[in-house]
Amino acid sequence: KLTEEFSKKTNLFIIRPEQDDIVPDVGIQEYAQIPTLEFVTIPGNHSFSSPADRTRLIEKIVEFLNSPQ
Repeated sequence: KLTEEFSKKTNLFIIRPEQDDIVPDVGIQEYAQIPTLEFVTIPGNHSFSSPADRTRLIEKIVEFLNSPQ
């Protein structure tokens, strides 16, 4: 898979909102199985429209960017 190849060359991070109303769940868990890719699921809809959900999204991004790669 192309995503798996990319994840070997660079750090990939996928954040999946639990209530995504745009992107279907079909095949999404396959990404979680790629050992060199970080995959997290957090509360929120596709737009992370709730302030609490946006805060959690930003926290996860900052956490990823600050983690040793």
